[in-house]
Amino acid sequence: MPRKTSGGKKGQAAPRPGAVREAPVRSPLRVLFDTNVILDAVLDRRPWATEARKLLDGAAGGAVEGFVAGHAITAIHHVVEREVSMVAAATAVADILTVLEVVALGHAGFERALSMRLADFEDSLQVSAALVAGADYIVTRNAADFRGTPVPTRPPGALLATLAASGYLPGER
Repeated sequence: MPRKTSGGKKGQAAPRPGAVREAPVRSPLRVLFDTNVILDAVLDRRPWATEARKLLDGAAGGAVEGFVAGHAITAIHHVVEREVSMVAAATAVADILTVLEVVALGHAGFERALSMRLADFEDSLQVSAALVAGADYIVTRNAADFRGTPVPTRPPGALLATLAASGYLPGER
């Protein structure tokens, strides 16, 4: 027989008078990182590198649940190898894989991307991956490229401000 309840969830006893209530556990925002933001951090591209690194550090620390589209991994490797070295590219990809969850797209994901008809197919793939991941935002420096898509975008600085105001990034207020 279930315990008698008073305002609590089914089967839970009512809180004792004067009992301290635990704060609800907040789920971190789910954020898909656009390729340009990751490259800003990896290649130390100024003036964007600092914000990009803070966001990736936030993902590593659990302030956000970070995602990267699977197709972006090859693009990141290619650009870093071309601009730095093969060793740097392999290291960058290995680091990304420890911090961000890779979102793989199958047949349906590519078809969804094709149906979006954005000017850049790669941006359509980012949106499709964000939808698969259930992302709250795509963090990008190129918000105009994603205009009219079903996943809102945030530039790195604005997302950092949102996270700091929400208490997800201690010391950032």
